Amino acid sequence: DGSVTVSGGKLASTIYLKRPYAKATFNFKTGSELIEFTPESYSIYNLPGKASIFERNAENAVASNFWKSEGMAFSTQSPNSFTFYQLENQKSGSDIERYHDRAVNAPENSTYVVVKGAYKEYKLDADNNKSLKYTGDVSYKIHLGDFSAANGNDYNDFNVLRNTAYTYDVTINGVEKIIVEAKKEEADYENGAEGYIIDASQSKMIYTLDAHYET
Repeated sequence: DGSVTVSGGKLASTIYLKRPYAKATFNFKTGSELIEFTPESYSIYNLPGKASIFERNAENAVASNFWKSEGMAFSTQSPNSFTFYQLENQKSGSDIERYHDRAVNAPENSTYVVVKGAYKEYKLDADNNKSLKYTGDVSYKIHLGDFSAANGNDYNDFNVLRNTAYTYDVTINGVEKIIVEAKKEEADYENGAEGYIIDASQSKMIYTLDAHYET
């Protein structure tokens, strides 16, 4: 029941307490002046509803009762970032050598986020005049874990460990091109990126409409 009995009025051992949850922060920016990305909402999947009180290794971890939190809006105070807390979720992949492959080879019940937003890409003519090239809605799927350079770029790491803060810096370089944690990626297209894009260079006019129903 969590009780401790002390004999002789003193406790000879030291008890170290750790928070059972982790903190995750996502920051978004674009990698070019010709790209605009406006984050609109984010959803979090495979959030553990249950975890052990005391720290355990991955083989004995008891994260379970997974749930999701969908359609949360970015705040006006921090329009390009968000932070959330979750219980520990220890997961590992295998034989993943590139970030590009994490989205399609993630272990079951590993935690990930899906960020949706409005994307615009411009082009320059010979006189450096800017015009709209692409516009549309996109979504980016990002699995959590420590795949930083400090951890040897271990793309098999999907762990979300207790008492740990994770920061993910996401750079949008194109409709299907993202760099996470400021790591240099080859010009691959990310499996976790998708969206509906309009080739604005083929359109004479683009309208933004607000449709609603009133009684």
